[in-house]
Amino acid sequence: MKLDLAIEVGIAFSEGFFRDDAGRREGVKVKTTPHNLMECFVDCISEGAKRWGISSTAGFIGNLDAVRISTPAVCHDALVEGTRLRVGLIVTDGFENSAYFEKGKKGPVVGHLVDPEMVMGVREQVSVNGERLMAPDVGQVREVVRLLLESGAASIVISLRNASTNPVNEETIREMIESDYPKHFLGAVPISISTEVSNEADDFTRTSISLSDAYLRQATADFLDKAAIFLGNHKFNGSLSVVT
Repeated sequence: MKLDLAIEVGIAFSEGFFRDDAGRREGVKVKTTPHNLMECFVDCISEGAKRWGISSTAGFIGNLDAVRISTPAVCHDALVEGTRLRVGLIVTDGFENSAYFEKGKKGPVVGHLVDPEMVMGVREQVSVNGERLMAPDVGQVREVVRLLLESGAASIVISLRNASTNPVNEETIREMIESDYPKHFLGAVPISISTEVSNEADDFTRTSISLSDAYLRQATADFLDKAAIFLGNHKFNGSLSVVT
């Protein structure tokens, strides 16, 4: 017997939908455990095992051929409940305190989505018409990245002023970082640029979206890693994926 499982780890309840290779379908629903979201994930599988009359959850997992996970509770915790990922943010020099919010005023991003000490500025300039007026300085970028990594950055977001009109400086900084810290290098972290996450012209909005994206990606990846370890320890040989 082989089964497919689609599971949604919801904010209040978590639901699992099972289908075996004979076409039988079963749905289960358990309470979400906010203190440890893996518990409700395991509870869903245990309830599924009972529906097929299998007393051992570990034995049941060996029958799973594909597991697809939707994680609204994980995303909720990452953004609302303060489950904080250490994100580094690189902005245009002079906008470290505001992240482009209302002409330099301190806004809701710095101190909420990103810690103030994790925001670093670099000298660069692109005009509102997309003309590159100043390229980023290699030495300064290296120093900024070094400081962010030493401060524990698990992910780095690059969001520069007027980048929506021309992303060349964002792309240049990413290339500099990836050259110094290749993906196979121990300590390399995910690097994202705002213009690949959002096409918003407003710098503040685009930066906020990019930071949220970094949180959700990392939080989801962390949960998926835990799920993969749990399933692998119980002889799971199928495919594991995230459904957005």
